[in-house]
Amino acid sequence: MIFPNLQPAQSGQNPQQQAASPRQLNKNFLKDGSTVTFAIFGFIGAAIIVISGFTAFNTFNFVQTALHGQGKIIDAASHRGSKGGITYAAVVEYKTQKDETITFTSKLSSSFKPVINTNVNVVYNPLNPNDATIDSPFDLWALPGFLGLFGLIFFLVGGIPLILKMKRKAVIDQLKMTGQKYVTKVSGIEYTNTRINKVPGKKVITEYSRGDNTINFKSDAYYVRNLENNVFPGDEIDVYINPADPQHYYVDVPNIRIKNG
Repeated sequence: MIFPNLQPAQSGQNPQQQAASPRQLNKNFLKDGSTVTFAIFGFIGAAIIVISGFTAFNTFNFVQTALHGQGKIIDAASHRGSKGGITYAAVVEYKTQKDETITFTSKLSSSFKPVINTNVNVVYNPLNPNDATIDSPFDLWALPGFLGLFGLIFFLVGGIPLILKMKRKAVIDQLKMTGQKYVTKVSGIEYTNTRINKVPGKKVITEYSRGDNTINFKSDAYYVRNLENNVFPGDEIDVYINPADPQHYYVDVPNIRIKNG
């Protein structure tokens, strides 16, 4: 982006010292729930990851101290879900090293019905033989694995956007301190293809004109419902531009100045 003959706003000028306009600006018009939504997703994801870690740690300790035995699937326990689907869990009978006969139901279930009379390896707690499970990677590690994956998805959905917003805020603060300021006028609003809380993103388009030169700027995306009721063509917005890299700028929509009349 090239800015031929552009002159930044003079420090002695104060555009806010204009005649009062009958139109009133809602100071909270840019408040949205995106930051809260991202934070909730990130927190839930982090919490699930922690739970997954504890589950994996407990499973690891269980495997280290467990005894091994031979068992057989003697039945299939069925469970009907809230949507009417049926899942099955294996009912296993095995003998401990003390020749005790123990029956337990697998903690995991699936839509596939276990094959009766199938021989399986079993691991169990020597202090509590009823605390047993089928000795397979799926039965041992599926729960912490699924929890970890589920938590990671939540954390990425919420955590990454939140981190990006924090980094963007740092860049904005720097631009407002060291960037060159230009007074621009609103020319329109552009909708993005993304949505947060069912609200489409909106970018305010502004323009700076000097002589025959007109430069357009796009704001960051705002996910608010009432942007169009507070931003109108002709309203003034300051744009802060990095003089070393004019491609990087910030359109200061929160400090918009409504036009006169």
